[in-house]
Amino acid sequence: MGTLRAAVRYLLDRRAPLAGKLVLLGAVAYIVLPIDLVPDVVPVVGWLDDLGALGVAWTIFKRYLDAWEAPPALEEARGI
Repeated sequence: MGTLRAAVRYLLDRRAPLAGKLVLLGAVAYIVLPIDLVPDVVPVVGWLDDLGALGVAWTIFKRYLDAWEAPPALEEARGI
C-alpha cells in the first residue's frame, strides 16, 4: 500500500519528472482503450498482453519513483 501512495504522490507532484508520469499513464491508457495488440475478445491471451504492458510500465515507473524518493545524499552516491 505504501508504494501505491508514493505513486499517487509522484503523479500529483509538479516537480516529479514528466517521463515517469507518462509511462504509467500510457500503460493505463493501453489497458482502458479498445485498441490493443491482441484484442481482449481473445480469451486469456488478450488479457495477458495487458498485464504484460502494465508489468513493464510499472517496472520502468518504479525506477523513476525510487529515484524521486531517494534522499539527495543517496542520489550523489548513486551518480544520479
